[in-house]
Amino acid sequence: MSSDWMICHASLNVEQVLGAEAEKIIGTPLADIVSTDAIRVFQHGLQISAGAQAVDRHFDIALLTATDTAYDVGVHQINGTVILDIEPHDASDATDHVALIGSAIRRATDLDDFDALLSMGVQQVKALTGFDRVMLYKFHPDDTGEVMAEAVEPQMEPFVGLRYPASDIPRQARALYRRNLLRIISDVDARPYPIIPEQNPRGEPLDLSLSGLRAVSPIHLQYLRNMGVRASMSISLIVDGKLWGLIACHHTQPHVLHYRLRSAAELWGQMFGFLIENHISRHARQSEERGQRLCEQLSTQLAPDRSIPENFDLIANTFEEAILHDGIVAWIDGVRLSRGAVPDEEQLEELVKFINTAAANEVYATDHLSKFHSPAEAYRDVAAGVLALPVSRTPRDYVLLFRREVAQSVSWAGNPNKPVTVKDGTTRLTPRESFAAWQEIVRGQSTPWDDGELALADSLRAGILEVVLRMSDATNEELRGDQERQEVLIAELNHRVRNILNLIRSMISQSASDATSIGQYTQILGGRIQAIGTAHDLITEVNWEASSFKRFIETEFAAYVEGHSDRLVINGNDARIAPKALTTLALVMHEMTTNSVKYGALNSDDGIVTIELERSTGGDLTIRWRESGGPQVTPPTRRGFGSTIIEKSISYELKGSTELNFAPEGLQAVFNLPAALIEDAAEDTVATSDAPPVDTAPQQSTVLSGEALLLEDNMIIALDAEQMLQRMGAKMVHTAANVAEAQSIIGKADISFAVLDVNLGSERSDEVARTLLDAGVPFVFATGYGQSEELRTEFPDSIVVTKPFSEATLAEAISKAVDITTT
Repeated sequence: MSSDWMICHASLNVEQVLGAEAEKIIGTPLADIVSTDAIRVFQHGLQISAGAQAVDRHFDIALLTATDTAYDVGVHQINGTVILDIEPHDASDATDHVALIGSAIRRATDLDDFDALLSMGVQQVKALTGFDRVMLYKFHPDDTGEVMAEAVEPQMEPFVGLRYPASDIPRQARALYRRNLLRIISDVDARPYPIIPEQNPRGEPLDLSLSGLRAVSPIHLQYLRNMGVRASMSISLIVDGKLWGLIACHHTQPHVLHYRLRSAAELWGQMFGFLIENHISRHARQSEERGQRLCEQLSTQLAPDRSIPENFDLIANTFEEAILHDGIVAWIDGVRLSRGAVPDEEQLEELVKFINTAAANEVYATDHLSKFHSPAEAYRDVAAGVLALPVSRTPRDYVLLFRREVAQSVSWAGNPNKPVTVKDGTTRLTPRESFAAWQEIVRGQSTPWDDGELALADSLRAGILEVVLRMSDATNEELRGDQERQEVLIAELNHRVRNILNLIRSMISQSASDATSIGQYTQILGGRIQAIGTAHDLITEVNWEASSFKRFIETEFAAYVEGHSDRLVINGNDARIAPKALTTLALVMHEMTTNSVKYGALNSDDGIVTIELERSTGGDLTIRWRESGGPQVTPPTRRGFGSTIIEKSISYELKGSTELNFAPEGLQAVFNLPAALIEDAAEDTVATSDAPPVDTAPQQSTVLSGEALLLEDNMIIALDAEQMLQRMGAKMVHTAANVAEAQSIIGKADISFAVLDVNLGSERSDEVARTLLDAGVPFVFATGYGQSEELRTEFPDSIVVTKPFSEATLAEAISKAVDITTT
């Protein structure tokens, strides 16, 4: 229809639904045939979804004025044309498919294993739709596809693990799958009906990209017949805004699914795409944490008085644990040390010259080396892909990882040059008979280096560079040492940023307790993240050294009292705050400032905040906060997450103290920071900020009983875990940030269960675990690194949960630990 709902096109079978021939209704108003009530429903839906290129779905709707027959209708608008997909409503299926999908999503979120997640995805679609075969098909960077999971009838040949050529699903089809998330062919032999007229008055064909009833290419129908498939359906999997793969369904007989069921299947595909994206993101975070652990381990074990060649075995062993490869080379000052399958020395020398043309301080990676370096064609069977880590500047030294050609280990589903063969007198595709086709198509390519592996390589490079830097200092190569020191600093800053991002992730869940609406939650969280960002900016400005307190607090206030700097009075000598303390102090000062804006001195035109800085003889810093001139103060009636940050952060994370006094004339607070976190400022620094004001505003299963111990050195993560344990039934949760506090709690309280963070900064929780084990108290370990060899050796029966963990995961781990202890 046109924008005024005049019929411009119709399929030749429209008479079966509307009772009028297609030729006769072209150019007439839709209201002559379809009820005005139905048209109003369609118009309302289009208005809501305007511009989204989405299909508005209507089920069990009385479409015609002359009859009350029910139909399902999909309505969408494209290029100014309204298109209706109309099909009979099936009233026989009363199943609440959306509720079933919701239950499946909850089960899927508890799956940590990616293969198990993919397997559940296809099993759910098979149970929902009844297709004989359901495959999950992932696209690779070279546009080939691989069957990653499959649910299939027992008598049918499995296709899982097979690859298909890019020509099976060309780019044009992929673009359509990106827009139209579900396509179905109920019967490959069904008669297609043309649409008349073929073009509009401007000579343009009708765009049916979003139509669910759009006919399919005869070539694709023949492709399905060759496979013995009579009906098929595909569900697009969108991950991070891109077409990641498809759920492909096959049936050996015609198979009709009504519109409501297809819509439920499409919803599952969208939700499952989110689950895949979440797993990939979680895996990336775990890779980063693993990279940090291996980097720290490598930096600690590398002997500073020995060269990289002398440390080669340790480096090779570390990379063997971190990144899958077939060979490794250390190329140092023209000398080669190697392990595994690698090119010969002459070939390596030419390869290093080629890599020297890449950026000097970046990891270089390719899975198709011969495409960019033609001499590599001669040894592609040994080294089709390379990952090169520069570990010095002059001369260019490298650690090189190699991968073989992937064709040696991949099954190909059908020769793309011979897509049809004759078998048993029948034209049919036989996927398992054309392995040679893979070698021809992906000649010279290895398995790609994924993002997690590249991040790991970058982290390990930072550890090697640190040792190189120490050696450079020892030989007084000042220029070379300065350059490499900068690279180490950059690598270290990147690790610290990742740690801050983990802190923010926990803050996202905790901040909800202070908000009463989505908008307010966004403002609160945005303000807290901005405070962390301000602290991080100050730290990086001075190369991760101590930063001025005065400058920080003035920057924080500038966003709220712009043009009225006299409303903040700072007395006493400035002090510089250590980087590891500034983020915590930033959050506390941000909460104090925003509370003052909402309830205190900064809420009135004449209010003033006075901050006094005082150093004790022992070097501790006391920060006295006093508000005056604002509204009368009363103690708060509720304790939100912001209050928790103010009251507990400094004592918990910095081993300082906090005192609050809600005096009627204005809030008074005293914060004390240990001397180890403070340095004298060389001079006072005045800072201003152009940042705009940030408006902030205040958001089970029972498996435990008795008192629990939580050993965790990050306060925000500890708060999150504490709430989980309370919801599980713990009468009281005792939190500790270090081994000494934990041992003290065990000696005083009747602990019935414990959760132990493995790595506590400079110490580990093994000692606490041994105490609990001797006392027969069940416990679980929590770590971001997985179960280490030390844990397996000393605590072989221990249960380990990997951070970040969900409440369901923790509850399951606790149940297992209790069962092990009681038996």
